[in-house]
Amino acid sequence: MNALHTLGYAVAFFIGSNLASFVSRFISSFLAAAKRPLSPDALFILERVEDMAELVLWIAVMVHALRYVSPDPYLTVASAFLLVAVAAFFIEKKFGKISSRVFWLRISVSFVACLWIASRIAEHLSRTRPA
Repeated sequence: MNALHTLGYAVAFFIGSNLASFVSRFISSFLAAAKRPLSPDALFILERVEDMAELVLWIAVMVHALRYVSPDPYLTVASAFLLVAVAAFFIEKKFGKISSRVFWLRISVSFVACLWIASRIAEHLSRTRPA
């Protein structure tokens, strides 16, 4: 496992996590400043879209890592994700309202689901388009 690869993918996961959040917060604050705040239902939908965009970006980073990192891409992805999860946990504890148990459960389930989807996509891509 190359530490530079791990750090690079950790940065990619962190950017992917915050990019979707930045866009949704920009939309929400822009509409609030224009005196047209979102309704609670629209805000809920925007948050779910943000969550889905975050997961899609995680999957894209994982597919890239599984296709192009050697010799052990799964270890690189897991260690990079763990590094970001620990950083996000401390940020969430300082500024967020989520409990520790819910945070780690959500992160763990999301990681396993994204890794499974990414491995299937990478497997399919390796059969159709060799790296």
